[in-house]
Amino acid sequence: MRLKYYHSTITYMDRGKRIVIKRGSHGIGCLVDIGYYRNTKAGEGIPTHRHRSDEMEIVYLAKGFQEYKVEKKEFILTGGDVYISKPGEMHSTGGFNCRRSELYWITFKQASKTELFFDLPKSEGKELYDMLLAKSGIQIFSEQYNQNTLNSIFKIFQDQPDRLAQLKIRNLLYSFLLDIVTDKAPGIKKVPNEHISNAVLIIDKTIKEKITLTDLADSVGLSLTHFKNKFRKLVGTSPSDFIGQRKIHLSADELINSNKTITEIALDYGFPSSQYFATVIKKYQGTTPGDWRVHHSRYR
Repeated sequence: MRLKYYHSTITYMDRGKRIVIKRGSHGIGCLVDIGYYRNTKAGEGIPTHRHRSDEMEIVYLAKGFQEYKVEKKEFILTGGDVYISKPGEMHSTGGFNCRRSELYWITFKQASKTELFFDLPKSEGKELYDMLLAKSGIQIFSEQYNQNTLNSIFKIFQDQPDRLAQLKIRNLLYSFLLDIVTDKAPGIKKVPNEHISNAVLIIDKTIKEKITLTDLADSVGLSLTHFKNKFRKLVGTSPSDFIGQRKIHLSADELINSNKTITEIALDYGFPSSQYFATVIKKYQGTTPGDWRVHHSRYR
């Protein structure tokens, strides 16, 4: 038996698992859907899209890392990061593949004359919506227990629901949302993720230079062993693999945003030859550097 006011779809794919809980005729007010996605290997990215003008989306990346492009801004989300997209905001993975990762999303809309925001009294619903809107457009670090909160929601749908199921779901949603918007919530890139966030910024700034993992660990104030373990735990891959993936991303981006030759770009990013560079780009982006440049330059 499923909750009568929701329809849940579970899809198993060659690269992971996807669960979407869609709202039916009698659901929680203004909640559009809740989803979970686990990528076990890299695959096709998220195309540019926007939600309705009255809808917002919260993305919580539990594990791994993922590039996101929102309007003209680019973000790198790592394990524990939350991003809230504004109503009508264009967003995608920027033309790049989805990485190995585990993420959740919640899509919701603004209250109307006939629908209360998450079934809260009108004034409280408006206050919560406005606080979420104020947090949109920035990266927020979220504690690990928030993943447990979201997992509990999905468990209710998988188990035999009881008469209190809807109340339980609402309370879990309130807990998750309040942790994001209240002063007690972890702030933007606070201490639990600060070392890794700084490391990611340093990697991008020094991507064309020869920086060792020891130098990188020293620059963020961690021992090499602690840095490597913490990086893998939060990002889902080793620092060395992450650097390699960032080289692919940034070199592919430079292909469409500069007039440099393919060979120049390959050598700038430390690839031994343009032939090897072409092999790597083909493997991860599904096309050759030349075709990638021609296709994506159309949208510059």
